[in-house]
Amino acid sequence: MTNINWKRSLTLAGCLVLANASFPFALAAPPSPTDMDNLPSTLKARLEEAEKSYRDGKVDAAIEQATKLVGIKSGGFLGSNENSREAMADLAVYQIKAGHPDESARLIRSLLLAMQLELPMAPGYETDPAGLYAESPKMMKDYFGKVLARVGEKDPGDTRAIIDSLIDNTVPRDYPEQLAAYCKSMKAALGPVAGMRSIADSEQLRYGDPLSPLTDDSASNSEEKMPSAAKLDQLGATLQELAEKARCMPVADARPAIALYQLALVANSSRHFDKGEKFIEAAIRSLGSLTDSGTGDSPAAPDMQLTLAYALIKQGKLDDFKALKEVVLKNAEVNERHLVTMARMTDIAGDTAGALQIYKTALDRRIKSGQTQDPDWLSSYHELAQREGQSGEPSRSEESEGPTRTEELDETN
Repeated sequence: MTNINWKRSLTLAGCLVLANASFPFALAAPPSPTDMDNLPSTLKARLEEAEKSYRDGKVDAAIEQATKLVGIKSGGFLGSNENSREAMADLAVYQIKAGHPDESARLIRSLLLAMQLELPMAPGYETDPAGLYAESPKMMKDYFGKVLARVGEKDPGDTRAIIDSLIDNTVPRDYPEQLAAYCKSMKAALGPVAGMRSIADSEQLRYGDPLSPLTDDSASNSEEKMPSAAKLDQLGATLQELAEKARCMPVADARPAIALYQLALVANSSRHFDKGEKFIEAAIRSLGSLTDSGTGDSPAAPDMQLTLAYALIKQGKLDDFKALKEVVLKNAEVNERHLVTMARMTDIAGDTAGALQIYKTALDRRIKSGQTQDPDWLSSYHELAQREGQSGEPSRSEESEGPTRTEELDETN
């Protein structure tokens, strides 16, 4: 049986980054007081407190304590938290004892999807993804055997039988057969998308590279032959159908979302911005269904949302872009690269003042994280500031003395 190491906490973000990312993530800011409350040691102590309440027969107290731990993120790159996930598993047990098996079923489904999101890193996934997905319900049953031992369940036999039944009811009876057919179709759909990978990579690079102009669409031209609009529509329809099949089974397969993301980049590169909008919205919906967020709220979401932002700008849908921008900037997973890209897109959308404010946010983050080296995008910020009539004097050369421009901003702020 495949052994999934959940301590690695691989999430969909990891899958997407491994599949398509071109840029490193920026350094995180120092932990805030809230982050200190979410330190693994603190969360572990709270988890053990809930488990003690359960062992002492205080089921309602255990439910309340465990519920507060569910959904907490570590704030790290992958955004997952082992203690939060264990709290979710504990809570599924507690809810059975409290007479709420429907709540247990919901939690078990979320845990099964989380486990399946890790399967692409398991040995044998490339050759037999359907087999690994089909094995995941048994893996979940084995996992809950350890959960029952951890919480000190006094009557593990009956509780284990209920949990096994809930897991069985999460997937259809012919789950292996459905998975085999689905994965066969998925493999066929991924072939044409893989052939466009370099086009997608070039378009993604153009968004994230501060030295690449966004105003000149000729920069997105590739030496490769662009797919026709009809071909894009055909591939998009197939991938959206597969994403819906995955949602209904359910199986937490990130490949439809990844492929739709890449297809959206290709559509933007070939100036089919309406199709780029349609494909990336489908990718975000698929991502949301995998993470149970409904909105694609995950570490991978900002990259997808920036692709959507560009498609909206190029179609003149500026009100939609402004609404999306607010969503992106509120996402806790947004890093420096995302901020700079959004600033550049805000500029080409005609909002110079808004772009400057986003650049300043990125500068503030660098200061708070202790970075003293001028970023490669600082000249873009200076040019924009001069255009807006604000201070935009160049940063010091390596030979000059005095503070860097970043340090000057720190002093003035």
